[in-house]
Amino acid sequence: MQPAGWLVLSLGISLLALTCNRRPEGKDRSYTSAVPAFSISYPDRWQPEKPRYDHEVFRATDPSALPSLAIDTYDPSEANGIDEQYSDKFMKYLKFLFPRASEFKLVAHDLVSLPDGTRAAQTCCEWTWEDGATRLASYNVSAVKDHRLVSVTCTGLQGTPSEQLARYPRTLSFARK
Repeated sequence: MQPAGWLVLSLGISLLALTCNRRPEGKDRSYTSAVPAFSISYPDRWQPEKPRYDHEVFRATDPSALPSLAIDTYDPSEANGIDEQYSDKFMKYLKFLFPRASEFKLVAHDLVSLPDGTRAAQTCCEWTWEDGATRLASYNVSAVKDHRLVSVTCTGLQGTPSEQLARYPRTLSFARK
């Protein structure tokens, strides 16, 4: 076989191996809350876990430990808390929650409207876990409904595409009254 033929054959085998090792995309599950009435989606292969923090109402994690999705609710909150400075509040909360973490860096933030018209803040940041070595990225969508702040955060390793981290927090949807 010609060297070019070997190259094409080995490339084909490599691509086949990559395709065969890939887990098929599953369906999404949903988490629904009664008060305030909202829902989010998350991958069906992620396992729901017991909430770890005071305000956390739901957590689901990929079997490999990351990414993970956490939903926090806070009561009472005013809708005007979702403003241009919300990303600073989110970063301050991360620093409070993980006091030994470091190197927090705001990557992007914006104000958006959810499908029902609710004003929301989206924040993307990078940081280093408390072990001093694990580099993380978090994507958060937060909104206030019925005087309650709902904060949905997906965290993964740095290098995880931001669109992948953003996918599930962006599914935050409030029920219509």
